[in-house]
Amino acid sequence: MRQPGAKFGLNRGGSFDLDAIIRAFHSVLANMKRKKFSVFNVLLGLLIVLGGLFFLFPACACGTGAKSVACMSNLKDIQLATLTYANDYDDQFPNKVWAVGIAPYLHGGRKTLKDFEPEGIQFGYAMHKAIAGRDQTEVVNEKTEIAYFDSTLDKASAISGLETLPVKGRHNGSNNAVYVDGHAKRIPAASPQRD
Repeated sequence: MRQPGAKFGLNRGGSFDLDAIIRAFHSVLANMKRKKFSVFNVLLGLLIVLGGLFFLFPACACGTGAKSVACMSNLKDIQLATLTYANDYDDQFPNKVWAVGIAPYLHGGRKTLKDFEPEGIQFGYAMHKAIAGRDQTEVVNEKTEIAYFDSTLDKASAISGLETLPVKGRHNGSNNAVYVDGHAKRIPAASPQRD
């Protein structure tokens, strides 16, 4: 029995099956030999194939964009673990050995911060010195206070100011940072916010 969506190149997981798309395209070409197709039918077929490739290409491209998104997700996970830690320790953020302190709160079976990064990484993450060891209630504006960020310090439990942001940027001229409230965003490499 043919699964629903197979005609359009979708597999059971809902993602595109390139072989099914190619088979459908060959089927269209075979029908063109038997029947006369209008220019509209040919253009519509090409549009469908190109549309499928348009959605398939970003999933296959594992370039810097994907690494940046993974990095940002890692920073959010670290901040979520930090907020959970603070909840258990009377709103106190970890200090000095923060990587050890938040390790039990990391989700997805990660035991250490090294589980976040691929082999050969030349940068690490640092906790912003402005929040290290502070009480969460003392943070004036959680939406603007950076908690963790990409750093040139490649060591566990790095604490520093924004002067250790990679100068050229870790992700195409920018760096990732997560804020105390948990949202993350890219900040320009030549950020005037350095302190």
